Amino acid sequence: RAIRTTAAPAAAPAEPAAPRRVLVVEDSMPVRRMLCKILGTQGMQCFEAADGKQALSLLGQMKPDSFALILCDLMMPVMDGASFVAEARKLYDKAMPPVLVCSSRSDREAVQVVIKLGVAGYVLKPFKTDTVINKLREILPDLASKKE
Repeated sequence: RAIRTTAAPAAAPAEPAAPRRVLVVEDSMPVRRMLCKILGTQGMQCFEAADGKQALSLLGQMKPDSFALILCDLMMPVMDGASFVAEARKLYDKAMPPVLVCSSRSDREAVQVVIKLGVAGYVLKPFKTDTVINKLREILPDLASKKE
């Protein structure tokens, strides 16, 4: 009797990884768009909020752990960045992704606020694209291997 062997079916090609989501909280539309453009070059999908209140609403709709990172300004109308981060941490605690602050403030008070919030990084405006990308790669090291 002949022994029949059957080859295992070929594995389906792996689906490309879904883009990592970033919530950009920035009141200036040109700055938001520039940040989203930079994030897009790193294979990231950008969600935008013009202030902290809009950002809290988005986090409530999409859940904070669906984001790889939150990129946030400090000075915004309605709800500033520090208030947003503090409230989001109170609401979502360990589900909160790392926060990268991008602000024009470099005074002592702003630095103390950022330290107190426990953010992952700080980029001073006006920023250079390379500075933002390098900070993203510090916070999310696997980005460096995906986009060179």
